Amino acid sequence: MKEISANTNESDTMSKDLKNWGFKFLGSAICDVFMQAIGMVNHHTIKCFRYKNLHGCASSDPLLINA
Repeated sequence: MKEISANTNESDTMSKDLKNWGFKFLGSAICDVFMQAIGMVNHHTIKCFRYKNLHGCASSDPLLINA
């Protein structure tokens, strides 16, 4: 579980950009959770029962990021 972070470089960048657009309460962790919810990242560990299903979906699209 220590390998799974609450934020990434991408979520840091997203948070900073959205704050520049005027968003007030939008940190990197919130952006990271949002990216996982919409399928941009996969933070499930290999042992998780959802990993195989989610990994297969993401691998077909090069724009998606797998963690």
